[in-house]
Amino acid sequence: MLNIIDFIHNYRNEYDRFVILRCDMMYRTPVTKWPKWNNNGIIITNRDVHWPTRKLYSDTIFIVDDNMTDIFTESVKYSSSRETAHLHYIGEYLFVNNIEFHLMYENYYHMIDHPLQALASIEDTPDLNNPLPGVPVIDISQYNP
Repeated sequence: MLNIIDFIHNYRNEYDRFVILRCDMMYRTPVTKWPKWNNNGIIITNRDVHWPTRKLYSDTIFIVDDNMTDIFTESVKYSSSRETAHLHYIGEYLFVNNIEFHLMYENYYHMIDHPLQALASIEDTPDLNNPLPGVPVIDISQYNP
């Protein structure tokens, strides 16, 4: 992720938006039809099931407009400085510092039932004309002691 931050810093004057994706995910809908695609700023997929107690957010997609690259850089540095460094802390940084950002989805989802993405091989590419509905996680108590 630090290499991505370097890339964003070097090219932020050439691009209006950076879309950071996980390479092991398949997406059910075209990127320009994603929820909140037309919003500006920083867009994160959804809260993680650990959000109520640990304030973590999904780490599968980050959309960053050019005017938010410095803030995003700081959030990545914060994430990497944590004892258990992972990208879920990017959203925590934004939340804790009262930095406005957008969530594509308000509900909690497991990776296998997410309305936007799926863990899949190239042979299992989802049918873009018939995306799965996604099943939100209703009982998150098991994740939040």
